[in-house]
Amino acid sequence: SLRLTLSSFVLPEMVVAGQKSYFMAFKSSISYMKKNFGKIFGAFSISVFSFYALIVLMSLITFGVAFFVLGAMFVTYMHVLQLVFYYENNSMRFYTDDFTIVNTAPISERIDLQEELLKHDGK
Repeated sequence: SLRLTLSSFVLPEMVVAGQKSYFMAFKSSISYMKKNFGKIFGAFSISVFSFYALIVLMSLITFGVAFFVLGAMFVTYMHVLQLVFYYENNSMRFYTDDFTIVNTAPISERIDLQEELLKHDGK
């Protein structure tokens, strides 16, 4: 969990912000990580322990087959969680489909944004 927390903004910084070097992305991600360390560490701790318990339980039931499937799902889930934290920290929006926009900005900013969008659609 600690390793995931320390590197939580590196991959999104490289992919979304376009940082070319791992070390440059790590350097710029330290300020993001410091601000929300407790929240990020807690989320990764809960996720890691939950997934390990799920993998052990399902591997016992399926005689080890679930170990391979759930391992890949765990890695994918961790990358998605890193991107969600990055988008939330930078108040960015992400789209789930053509009509659904998830906005992680504070509620006061979302209301202003919605009013602005309604004015724009009305013209």
